[in-house]
Amino acid sequence: MSERFGDRADLLVHALAQLPDTVRLELTAGDREGRLEALARAYGVGDRLALGSDADPAGTSAMVRARSPGDGIALDWTVENGTGGQSAVRSMADLIEALYEPEDPAAACREDDRVLGGHRIAVVTNLPTHYRVPLFNGVAQRVRAAGGELRVLFTTGDPRSVRPWLRHESIDFDHRFLRPGPTRYGTKAPVDLGRELRSFEPSLIVSGGFSPLVTGRALAFARRRGITLGLWSGDTRLQAGRRGRLRLRERRWIAQRASFAISYGWLSTEYLRALNPGLPTVIARNTAPFLSESGDRPGDSPVEFLTVSRAIDGKGLEVLVDAFRDLSTGTARLTLVGDGPELARLKAAAGGSAQIRFLGAVDTDRVLECYREAGAFLFPSRIDVFGLVLVEAMGSGLATVTAGAPGAVGDLCVDGGNSLVVGSNDAGSWRRAVEQLASDSALRDRLARNGRDTIRRRWTMRHSVDAFTAGLRLGLSS
Repeated sequence: MSERFGDRADLLVHALAQLPDTVRLELTAGDREGRLEALARAYGVGDRLALGSDADPAGTSAMVRARSPGDGIALDWTVENGTGGQSAVRSMADLIEALYEPEDPAAACREDDRVLGGHRIAVVTNLPTHYRVPLFNGVAQRVRAAGGELRVLFTTGDPRSVRPWLRHESIDFDHRFLRPGPTRYGTKAPVDLGRELRSFEPSLIVSGGFSPLVTGRALAFARRRGITLGLWSGDTRLQAGRRGRLRLRERRWIAQRASFAISYGWLSTEYLRALNPGLPTVIARNTAPFLSESGDRPGDSPVEFLTVSRAIDGKGLEVLVDAFRDLSTGTARLTLVGDGPELARLKAAAGGSAQIRFLGAVDTDRVLECYREAGAFLFPSRIDVFGLVLVEAMGSGLATVTAGAPGAVGDLCVDGGNSLVVGSNDAGSWRRAVEQLASDSALRDRLARNGRDTIRRRWTMRHSVDAFTAGLRLGLSS
């Protein structure tokens, strides 16, 4: 990003929604098109936002006023390589963590959903994963309580035939498994999407991703019938950079015809803005239902380090294998959870080291046990668009070390505060980070405690349900 807060006041509104009710935002700039007020209303924080003549003329582009009259933090926010004001930050995580005080309560959820009453909302997405099911259970409960209906259309068919190791809680929302069939492009697409949409007769559609064969068809359906359609996306510039020009044009075409968007996090919000600068968007806080009751971790030596990942190119697992293979015996041990085409090569590179073990693919319950048994978590991925395992690890009370690439880092990670962010992709840098954590139990405890608090305060499943519902409210006002 290159803008200052004076040009991107929407970022302050996104941040306000993740801060406790003791924080109030005052902007001396006006809001000629009413976008900031609409965004604040969708989030349910309109009562905490003052604009223009109602704001305190502090002489700065933004004032975050908190905790007591006259006690505020003047923010002329600049980004990396920019000049600073009173507080200079590089990411949404930096901004929010800078404004939280240790004694602050968790961010509140706002449940005024009256606008959803009488609406039939269709959500089109791929799989009922262990993190999507509790999200939709919660959203469906909110929609029903308001007098509306929610139906989720899963596009990949029965999940047991796709990812048999997936485990999730009971599905308590109206849903359909669509039937995937071949297309002339050599891929599969849900052949009964149009029929299911016609059967449900939605008044609002939310479609995940940018597939022309899924979201493109849902958009065509919505436009023919005058129905509002919103995008639900976690894509970032990182992923978009691996696509060709045709795919970029497809994405821009879809984004410019959507009425609103629900993003996974900050970086996906920025990517949506690049595709369509005027697209109203809320940050839905992509998360998982993993939150430990305490931050207590095993204290035995060697320290158990964990990574959970598909073994594919770009995940950085070979860097971890190289780092642990050369560690002093007894310092630390690495457990790799996950299957994939690169697994055999990784095992060969490990050379039978007693400090590295491979568990392969395990079901969701066993993954949770691995989080409980570990002392720290490593996430060296260079390709993850978001990186939900990082959220799971922080919520489980693990000290985390991550690469800077995954989208979740920009929303959650403050280097040295609640995690360690390794800027390079060489085994030496990762080995030094591992040695630092393995030898410093106080550092592990501090990172684990702060990381868990980050999730508890503003990124739980309850917060995710609330933010996704805010997206629905935004869509109905678009």
